[in-house]
Amino acid sequence: MPNLRALAIALLAFAVAGCAPVTRVFIEFEAPSAPPATEAPVVSPAPTVAPTPEPTAAPAPEPTYEPITFSNITVEEVGPDYAVISWNVAPPAQGQVVYGLTTEYELGATTMETSLLGFHRQRVSGLQPETTYHFAVVAFIPDPDGGEPMMALVPVQ
Repeated sequence: MPNLRALAIALLAFAVAGCAPVTRVFIEFEAPSAPPATEAPVVSPAPTVAPTPEPTAAPAPEPTYEPITFSNITVEEVGPDYAVISWNVAPPAQGQVVYGLTTEYELGATTMETSLLGFHRQRVSGLQPETTYHFAVVAFIPDPDGGEPMMALVPVQ
């Protein structure tokens, strides 16, 4: 496309040179509209290949537990410095007794059983005579996959 300014100057020089001295020259020109669109060559995009997704492991299923049910919670025997407590639990679980002077069971606990059992019997030793103690039985079921264990505690009445 020619330069518009150079074209206008050339037309003006031509018009002035061919006119009589008293002739007025009016030059009117129109700026061209937007340049004609040039068609860009059609370029087909290169085919894209979707990356193969990395295989992902299916999420591990949530462990399902049946609710822990306690039954037959009994203080079987009381001695001058001990108490024997027994209980049943379903499903089988590890067992423990916690105890204290309050229901905070602040004095301690028996050793947690390592086997999953349905019947538990534990002796709490080191008690003082003429003292009221609060006991609770505990059932603990570990998750074999290392997840959250299931645990329940019931006060002994």
